[in-house]
This record gives sequence, C-alpha cells and structure tokens, in this order.
Amino acid sequence: MRRLTCATVALSFLLIGASVAAAADWEFLGDTTTDKKYYLSRIERSSPTTVRTWIKVEYGTPTKRGETSTVAQAEYDCQKRQTRTLAMIGYGPTGPVDAGWSGVGTWEAVFPDSIGEAILERVCSK
Repeated sequence: MRRLTCATVALSFLLIGASVAAAADWEFLGDTTTDKKYYLSRIERSSPTTVRTWIKVEYGTPTKRGETSTVAQAEYDCQKRQTRTLAMIGYGPTGPVDAGWSGVGTWEAVFPDSIGEAILERVCSK
C-alpha cells in the first residue's frame, strides 16, 4: 500500500510539473555566460514580503543526467533578500528525467550581481 501511495504521489508530481512546463506563459529573464537561459512564470505574492514563482532554465548543452531544462518553483523573501526551492524537476528531449522533488528548502542568501538577484528584483517588483 505504501508503494502505491508513493508511486501515486510521484506520478501526480510528474503530471503537475509537465502541465506547468507545457502550459505556462514563460517570460524571458536573461541568460548567462554558461549558456543557460532563464524564464519566469506565474509570479504570485504568498505574503506581504514573499513571492512565489516558477523558474525554467534551458541548458545549451545537456547536463550529465541528460537534462536539457529544469523547472522549479521558488519562493523569495523580498525583505530579507533570500530564496528557497519548493519543487524541481528535470526534463530531457523526450520528457521528465526523474520523478522530481517537492518539499520546502532552506532559505539561502541571494548573491549580488547574480541571476538570482535578477530574479529576486523582477518578482519582488510585482
């Protein structure tokens, strides 16, 4: 029974992640010197000082795991200038590479002059 429940949760996460990746309207944010392109979608306030958004990263060269892109939901604390990951899944040319991850990550500092800071400034300006 426990295996069935875990499998059902994993399948549900895959379907939700796939629908977010396929149906979202992605706003191009920028790219990096390491050939990554960043996009944002569904920017929503979760409290007066925090914002949640979906972030898609497209890789110019597939990762060692075969990922050509990842989609993650992240939360930003605009006042403390911190971020944490809430969910993430990797995609290859034919679909999801793994079952993804969902949970509440640890708050981390956003570094100045980074793509993380560009995301924080964009989502917190909404």
